[in-house]
Amino acid sequence: MKGKGKEGYAVRGLRLPKGELARSVTLEGWPEVRGPDPEKDISVRSFVDAMATTGFQATQLHRATQIIRSMRREGATIFWGSRAI
Repeated sequence: MKGKGKEGYAVRGLRLPKGELARSVTLEGWPEVRGPDPEKDISVRSFVDAMATTGFQATQLHRATQIIRSMRREGATIFWGSRAI
């Protein structure tokens, strides 16, 4: 937060009315965040599919596996690379 004026807070250039901490948005149409059910037997495929609704990083991994599956169905040559951390 940058500072408080008489009309409210300035947050990174956004003016919020006094008493309002952040603007709210609805999440209608977004999938519910949930993970795999630990009480059920699970396959690798169903575990990867469950990543679609586990959280942001898992969702991105799930999207990557969908792309790889599509590429394999089409017979594409896949080169695997990784960046050093």
